[in-house]
Order: sequence, then structure tokens, then C-alpha cells
Amino acid sequence: MYFLRFILIVCFIFFGSITYSQKSTQFVIIGKIIDKSTTEAISNTTVFNILTKKGVISDNNGFFTLKTTKKLTSFEISHLSYNSYTLNISNEQLAKIKNDTLFLSILLTPKQVELASFEINTEKQVEIAYKRGGRIIDYELYGDNVLLLYKEKNSYSLELVNDLDSSLNSKNLNLKSAKLIMDCFGNSQVIGADSVIQVNISNNTILVTKNSIKAYNDFLQPCIAATEQQLFFKEEISKHNQGIFYFTIDRSTQKKSTLLHIYDKAADRYAQSYYNENIYFYYRHVDPIANIIEAGIWDGDIMKLLLPGIESTILVSYYLKIATRPIYNPLYSINDSIVVFNHFTDSLMIYNNNGELKRTVTINYHHKKGWKKNIIIDEEKQNAYAQFLIKGIMYLYQINLTTGEIGDVQKLNSHLYPEEIKIKGDYIYYLYLTSGELNTHLYKQFLE
Repeated sequence: MYFLRFILIVCFIFFGSITYSQKSTQFVIIGKIIDKSTTEAISNTTVFNILTKKGVISDNNGFFTLKTTKKLTSFEISHLSYNSYTLNISNEQLAKIKNDTLFLSILLTPKQVELASFEINTEKQVEIAYKRGGRIIDYELYGDNVLLLYKEKNSYSLELVNDLDSSLNSKNLNLKSAKLIMDCFGNSQVIGADSVIQVNISNNTILVTKNSIKAYNDFLQPCIAATEQQLFFKEEISKHNQGIFYFTIDRSTQKKSTLLHIYDKAADRYAQSYYNENIYFYYRHVDPIANIIEAGIWDGDIMKLLLPGIESTILVSYYLKIATRPIYNPLYSINDSIVVFNHFTDSLMIYNNNGELKRTVTINYHHKKGWKKNIIIDEEKQNAYAQFLIKGIMYLYQINLTTGEIGDVQKLNSHLYPEEIKIKGDYIYYLYLTSGELNTHLYKQFLE
């Protein structure tokens, strides 16, 4: 009975995997498309098998997988912004295939710079807004002041500073780790490993209240927007991070109503195939006696299937970092409306504060080269910006919420790879760790 049950499990996983079927005659290519000049990943690249007349498209991280036969063949690789490239699989490469998988990196030469048609003003003043002896981890903008979360050695602290970089108040935090977020009610929360600290500012004084991580995870974390009438919540509906369920709760009646479902079925199946592949790889290399799945003690955590060796590391990492990367369709409260940036259906969905859909607008900025899967909201002027990264330089494009088009562009030209970008009023703020220094500083740049 034990042996029969083991055979049934292996057969189920075997036939659920898209990459290990027909092992003797087929193999899988896992490749990454890379910009030759910047070494950045290239998405939406077509990889066409000349022999089988089948093709795939690289994902947002430049990765693709393609099943083919163990024969000499060629692939046409094409992208609108890059010179086409022909990849020939040689006998030497076929001989190096292990476990029916071939890993490749493919470099493409740019044909043009996609953002060249936009006029960019690079003459912007950049200055250090706040400079501290420790490393600034995060920050929140409070009127003319800024709340800094910074780390010095193994200690985390909060500090409220004014626009002259003078300290108004500080508070030490007894946390082993910390990150700063703004909840749906406009309150700052410091998230630790096992507790949450709510932060309030009163008369330039930092007041803190400690709460349980469970209470935060159950209510505050899924709450993403609040109006006088409704609370708006987000729930993940896919094991592999490819589905979102938005719903509302009426603040008076507590009635729950559905707002929107977003589900990328194809991406979910793709992630499931790699989930199965990790299980199959584990079964192939672990003795049944030591097999935690067979013993019934595996809880579904792919990391617990990680085995020594590069192949297992690549499979686990690809599943966790690529295949299950969450879809990005954020919801924000902007200009007395609720706006869902539905990148899955190429549309802005505009709701009123009661959660009633009023109109949709077509968008396509997220298909352009360099899209960072991030929307930045200027809470003061109620403008939205799409974030792009090209050759290490950050570009912020203002999104017209009426037409869906992108307009004015701001270039952060003084520092490569800035982090934690926020916009308020006339300034863009960001964190940057200067090469050769140990401290992270907060910079600001004038916004035109």
C-alpha cells in the first residue's frame, strides 16, 4: 500500500508538470532576455521556435520558459525596441542539458530609446533634505515636517524633523526589525516582527501605541482606503499571488459588497506549473524514507523543498521571485474618487466614494520599456505618477486620470537607483546611499 501510494503521488506530479513530460525526447529552456547595454531585463520579447513553429513571450522580469525536442533547432528572438537575434542550439549545449533543463541568458542590442519622444527638463535643483548619523530606513511627510525611521547599529528610532533639518522630537523603538507604512486612516504604523506600533503626532511630539501583529494583519493591513461612507479592502485570492479581490464595508451598516475581482488565470497556471516542478524535482532526489511530503509533514512551503545544488536553488528562486511575483493593480483614493489602476485589463476604473463604478479609461503606459510596476500619488496635489527606470535613472510620468495618457515627465538625474520615492507639493523626495558612505540620506528635488 505504501509503495502504491508513493507511485500515485509521483504520477500525479509528473503529469501536472509541463516541463518534465516526455523526458527522453524533450527538454525545457529557461532563459532570460537582457539589455546588452544596461543589463536590465527585457519584457514582452517574442521567442519563436523555428522547428516547432511555437513561441512564448518573456515576462516582466525578462524570463521565459519553452519546451522543445532534443534536436538541433533555432529560435528567432524579436522585440520592437531591439535588434532581432537568432539563437541556435548546438550539439555542445544539448550535451550539457541536465535534468531536462537548459538555462540561457540572451543579450539584445537596443534599436532605440523609447522615451526619447518626451521633453525632459534636467535642470532641477537637488539637495539633501535630512542628514542623519544613522541609516534612514523610511520616512513619512507630515505637513512641513518629516517623520524619519532610522537605524543606528542595531537600534531603531523615530525622529520628527522640520524643514530646516532640526529635530523636534525623537522616540527609541524596542524592535528587532522595523518598516514604516501609512494605514488607510492616515496613521503611521511601524511594523516589527511580532508587534505593531501606531504613531501619532501631536504638538510636534511623537506618541506611540503598541498593538498586536494579529490585529494589524486581520484589519489594518488589508484596509487600503477609507471614505466617509465606505472602507475599501484588498484580499489575495490566489495561492500564487495572481488574483485580487477588492470589496467594501459600509461604515454605518457594516454591509460587505464586492467591488472588483482581478485574476490572471494564465499567470496562475504558469506559477502552478513551477510549483509542481519543484515538487517533482524534490521527489526525484530525496529518498522516500526522508521525504517530508510522503511523511505528511510538509506544509506547502516551497523553501522546505530546497536541496543542495544550483538546480534546486534556481527552481525554488524562480518560483518565489518570478513565477509568484504579485500582479500590480493598486487602488487609491484620489480627488473624491476611488481609482483602480487595472493594469491587467489596460484600464483605469473610476468609482465614487460609495464604490459605484462611474467610468473606465484606457491606459497603456505599463507596456512601455522601463515600467517599474509602481504608482506614486501626490497626496497634496492629488496627482498620480507612473515610475520608470532606464539605465539606472528614474523617470516619473504624470498620468492624466481623465484620458489615461502620460504627460509631463520628471527625471531624477542626480542619483542612480534612488529608493522610496514620494511626492508632495513642489518636491520629489527619495532615499539614497552614496557610494563609499555608510549613511542613507533623504534628498529632495524641485518638481516642475
